[in-house]
Amino acid sequence: MFPGLCHGDRVIARPCRADQLRPGDIVLARHPLDEQLLIKRLSKRCADGWWVLGDNPAASTDSRHFGVIPDALVMAVVTAIAPAASRLRPG
Repeated sequence: MFPGLCHGDRVIARPCRADQLRPGDIVLARHPLDEQLLIKRLSKRCADGWWVLGDNPAASTDSRHFGVIPDALVMAVVTAIAPAASRLRPG
């Protein structure tokens, strides 16, 4: 799979509760080790949070590297992606 987001894209997201999340959702979350902001896809629910994956596994740092993201670190669910102006073509 290729990345769903490119440099300069903007995301629109809304705050969410843990019970509103579903596998396949793209979320904004804090990295469990350094609190850096992440945008990842929820893969599966685990007992203590979510297993998250990037859309480009070859280049993504995700749960395969840092494990489960606790519910408290999932901040919002992405509702739309606006491509960077440089990716828009007149037409």
